[in-house]
Amino acid sequence: MACIGGMELVPVRQAFDAFAKGAKAVKPSCTVATTYVGSWSDTGRGKEIALAQVRSGADILFPNADAAGLGVFQAAKENQAKGILAFGANKDQSPDQPDVILASFVMDVPRAFFLVAEHVKKGDFEGKKYHLGMKEEVVSVAYNPKLESRIPADVRKKVDAARDQMIAGSLDVVAE
Repeated sequence: MACIGGMELVPVRQAFDAFAKGAKAVKPSCTVATTYVGSWSDTGRGKEIALAQVRSGADILFPNADAAGLGVFQAAKENQAKGILAFGANKDQSPDQPDVILASFVMDVPRAFFLVAEHVKKGDFEGKKYHLGMKEEVVSVAYNPKLESRIPADVRKKVDAARDQMIAGSLDVVAE
């Protein structure tokens, strides 16, 4: 597996750490390599890095790289015959490459702003870090309906259980 980021920023690194933690929960022996493009817009460089990761054995590509991530999806598409799949970030990206994007983690940024605004309106807003995730319906997983059947039942069960634990507050995937 390979995580490919635009730039090394704390939220991108946290997303990659959570992805790796989830991957290892399903398959403890897997390795997750992380590389940064150094740009949010260099599609060609994103593709080059993804192709290098595929040559090194990555079978799942997870970009969090804005436009550079489109190059990662192109690399997955070119290696579709090898079974290479991708995972989208921040929004449902399966329409971008429906043949290779298995699922996406989705952030509902307007909902996050709304939840913070509610605190302001109620007068209990504090200048602190707010962690908003699945419990608050700010983060979710969107499965690509075209490829969802490729997810083994036991893996889907583990993903669903992890989601339920995050909602219940008994599983924290964000490292500080």
